Amino acid sequence: MWDSFWPDVLVTVIGAVFTVAIAYGTFLIQQRRAEKQVLTNLIHDLHHRRALRAFTPEHVVGASRSNDFQRTTSSVLEVREQIRTARNGLPPRSSASPPLSQMLVACNRHLSRSAREPDSYQEHLLNLRTSLTDEVDVISSKIRGLKPLEPGGAMTY
Repeated sequence: MWDSFWPDVLVTVIGAVFTVAIAYGTFLIQQRRAEKQVLTNLIHDLHHRRALRAFTPEHVVGASRSNDFQRTTSSVLEVREQIRTARNGLPPRSSASPPLSQMLVACNRHLSRSAREPDSYQEHLLNLRTSLTDEVDVISSKIRGLKPLEPGGAMTY
């Protein structure tokens, strides 16, 4: 019995180390897949967001009373919430967290500027679209396998 004690301990320790390594590797793979899925869903949703489509902005007198202004403001609030939810669903220290934070800042900036200058909300909306597009490109360059779909790019008229 004592003849094989140290070899048995060594085999047990090696087996335990391999088991932990495999479990940790599996955890990391699942975490990356979940992160990629969350970001893919967000980018896809932004791509199909009608309020973010490309258009020529106009100065709209009395825009704060228009239905379009109300709808786009509501849409940007939804986008901001989607981005916040996506950021909260990422693993700690994800490389996508800083760009998502910048996307939140861009949404807040748009909402603030549109509230102060409602007649120029279309210009602010295009600035938001540009900011979101830049951050989607950053995220796509950091997370392998993500397509950099342009926000509002699916909406062609």
